[in-house]
Amino acid sequence: MLKNEPYVPTGIQIGQVEDDAGATLGVLTFETDDGEISVYINKQAADVLEKAVGRLQHVLGKSS
Repeated sequence: MLKNEPYVPTGIQIGQVEDDAGATLGVLTFETDDGEISVYINKQAADVLEKAVGRLQHVLGKSS
């Protein structure tokens, strides 16, 4: 059960930055009615997110 209601994205932006060590990080920004939520991710996190989105697509596809 969720502790709080989830934010509903009204838009998504992507970008990239370099950290202090020179490593490239992705920036995933969700636009919501309450403002923006930005998350920095590395390659490993991007791979995990890709798998998670694939699972969500599968589950959501079953309900239609």
